[in-house]
Amino acid sequence: MLGKHVSLKQYPDAMKPRERLAELGAEALSPVELMAILLGTGTADKTALDLAQDLLRALPEGDLAQLGQQNFRQLCRLPGLGPAKSTRILAALELGRRVNQAEVPLRADLSSPQQVYRLLSPQFAHQKQEHFIVVFVDTKNRYLGQKVVTKGILNSTLVHPREIFQQALAYGAYAFIAAHNHPSGDPKPSADDLETTRQLVRCGKLMQIELLDHLILGRECFLSLREQEAWLWNHEFLG
Repeated sequence: MLGKHVSLKQYPDAMKPRERLAELGAEALSPVELMAILLGTGTADKTALDLAQDLLRALPEGDLAQLGQQNFRQLCRLPGLGPAKSTRILAALELGRRVNQAEVPLRADLSSPQQVYRLLSPQFAHQKQEHFIVVFVDTKNRYLGQKVVTKGILNSTLVHPREIFQQALAYGAYAFIAAHNHPSGDPKPSADDLETTRQLVRCGKLMQIELLDHLILGRECFLSLREQEAWLWNHEFLG
């Protein structure tokens, strides 16, 4: 930085985030530079770059992914942020989520758990609460739509098959894939995860709308119950 009271306007163009983005593209900028552009202005004694750096350092555990988990009031409490800057950040984060969702074309192929993870992880892998999501597919495992069934502590009593199968019928789904995140980041299945899977497999057999897999989303990883618990799936769930 060039000093506390130096405005970004006085920086050489090669150091200004907006000019760097225009010349090099957004992917070339650091998180601090991207945040500075979102903030727009600094404070009386700090540039937008200084403020962006302070903001990212103040995130829980210094984890950039935690930015997406802050609500309006939490953002307003971070250094140098008020209502206007906080709303800009939240709007940008939500727009990013929607763009990611819009990039999944209708009938995109979801034949592998890796493809399902790529679909869901940007929105759900870093959530602080558990989210149980169902993705509906056609006879060729092509994407039809998705639904968040419940939020909070997951157990088999909170996941209502009735709602899932009502949505499946509304989408005209042939099958579905269940997924939920573990806020701890560890995708190891719990007893409730297995019981929920067992319940959905049984209901799917009755409704003739098959549960293809149940993914557990960690922070940078996932577990496919169908792949990792193949014996249990084939002998206890389907047996």
